[in-house]
Amino acid sequence: MTQIDALPLARIGAEDCKALKAAVSTKEIRPILNNVLLRDGIAEATNGRVLVRVPMVGPGGEEFALPADCKGNRFLLHRSALEHVKSGTALEVDMRTGEVWVVAAEGQKDGYPIELPDAAIETEGVKYPNTDSVLPDVDEDYRRLRLGAPVLKAMLAFAGGTGKHAGSLSLMIPPEKDDDGCIATALTFRQRGERPRTGLVMPMREFDEGADAPEPSDDDGASEPEPVDPNQADAFADDAA
Repeated sequence: MTQIDALPLARIGAEDCKALKAAVSTKEIRPILNNVLLRDGIAEATNGRVLVRVPMVGPGGEEFALPADCKGNRFLLHRSALEHVKSGTALEVDMRTGEVWVVAAEGQKDGYPIELPDAAIETEGVKYPNTDSVLPDVDEDYRRLRLGAPVLKAMLAFAGGTGKHAGSLSLMIPPEKDDDGCIATALTFRQRGERPRTGLVMPMREFDEGADAPEPSDDDGASEPEPVDPNQADAFADDAA
């Protein structure tokens, strides 16, 4: 496909929209953070404490090829648009104009597309934070440690919280050692309060995330973990600390 033939349509799937929704701010103190930033083939959201960045894809699920005349375009999409993206649908954006709509995946429901308000063009006076400045440049020297969803759900339940106040926990990071071969295989966490609780993620295994690497297992053949209380399942119900 040449740049002349390239379509400027980019899609964000339902699962990626769910991840963005979890990170976008719902507070009006910094209204710019009530938006998802669309730029350079990625969509990103932050509430000032959590940052989520996902790649956009083409209409057929292929890697999104940004046409030459779209480079440099940056759009602010209000978080309300994410509410319309359900399972089996995707958000579609024209990266030339900022037009936005919801489309159904192939073989899914009728009744789409749904037209939404256009994404706003980012201007000099209304600029999104420079997230590139806080993201580390992860290279091949980084070691990859995997935490599966069952572990994260258990940590979330452990952190507690209420409808008004999000729970929290502290990660206890071991001190660095001179031995280059040293790696933390277990991670301690604590929940503060009148009677502090302590937990442990064990073990965390180093893994290779190359294309030919097998998918790591969460349970090593053990029985399925107990389900977590669904009332504790929304990590970002409130973007308070």
